[in-house]
Amino acid sequence: MFLEYQLDYLLWLQNLREATGGILDTFFLSITHFGEVLIPLSFLALIYWSLNKKLGEFLIVVYSFSLICNQFLKMVACIKRPWILSAKIKPVPDAIPQATGYSFPSGHTAGATSLWGGFAIWFWNNKVIRYSMIIFVLLIAFSRNYLGVHTPQDVVVSFVVGCLILIIVKKIFDFIDKKPENDVKIYVTGLIMIIFSMVYVIFKYYHLSGEDFIYYANQMKSFYQNMGCISGAFTGWILCRKFIPFSTDNISVKKKILRFVFGYMGVLVLMFYGAQTFMNDFGVCRGSFIGTFVTGIFITFLYPFVFTRVERRLEQKNKDFE
Repeated sequence: MFLEYQLDYLLWLQNLREATGGILDTFFLSITHFGEVLIPLSFLALIYWSLNKKLGEFLIVVYSFSLICNQFLKMVACIKRPWILSAKIKPVPDAIPQATGYSFPSGHTAGATSLWGGFAIWFWNNKVIRYSMIIFVLLIAFSRNYLGVHTPQDVVVSFVVGCLILIIVKKIFDFIDKKPENDVKIYVTGLIMIIFSMVYVIFKYYHLSGEDFIYYANQMKSFYQNMGCISGAFTGWILCRKFIPFSTDNISVKKKILRFVFGYMGVLVLMFYGAQTFMNDFGVCRGSFIGTFVTGIFITFLYPFVFTRVERRLEQKNKDFE
C-alpha cells in the first residue's frame, strides 16, 4: 500500500511534466547534476586545495561516510527503479543514464546532503549560506522524484541518513580539534566500515534472474567505483594530515587558481581515461575500484604532495634570484 502511494505521487509528477510540456525538465536535469560524482569532486578539490583546507577535510570525511552508508544500503535492499516496479512510470529519458543501479536509497541525495548540507552546517551562523544550501539540497532531492528515477522513500531515507552523518562528523571534527591525534581513529573506523561493506557485498547471496542481473551488474560496478574513490580519498586524507601540512591560508589568488587548474586536469584524465585503462587490465569490478582509488588518493594526497614541492622550489628560486 505504501509503495502504491509513492508510485501514485510519481505518476502525478509525470502528469504534471506532460501537462506543462516538460518546461521544467531542463531545470531539474541541471539541478540533479550537482548530486553526481564529478561536480561534488570538483568542488571538494577546489576547497581542499585552494580555498579552505579544514572545510575541505570536513566535507571529504562527510562525503566518504555518506557514500559508504548509501552504497551498503543499496546492496542490502536491492530495490529496483520505479519504472521497473510499475510500467506506468516513464522517467525523463535524459535522467536514465545516471540511474543504472538499485534505487534505494538515492545516491544523488546522499551526495547532495553530505556536500551542500556540509556547507550549511559549517557556515550555520550565516543565514544566507545556511538557507540557500538547505534549499539547494531539497531541490536536488526533489529532482530525483520529478525526473521519475527515485521514489519518495529513496530520497527521504537518504536525506535523513545524510543529516545524521553530518551531525556525527561535525561532532567528530570538534573532537579532533581538541585532540588532533584522534584523526587516526576516524580513519580506522571508516576503513572498518569499508571492509565490512565489501565483505558483505561479495559474500551475500543474490536472487538473480533475467533483467535482475543487469541491475546487479550495474550496481556492483557503481559499488566498487564508490568504495575505491572513498578508500583512496580517505587514505590520502590521513596521509596528508601526517606528512604534508600544506595550507590554504595567506596564498595569492594566482596560486589558488594554478593549484586548482592543474589538479583538476589531472582528475579529469584519471576519471575519463585512467579508470577505463584499469578496467581493461583488471576487469570491471577490480578495475573500477583501482581506478577510482587512484583518483581519490590523487585528490587528497598525491597532488598536494606535488604542488607543495613545486611551490617550495619556486619560492626558493625567487629567494636565490633576489
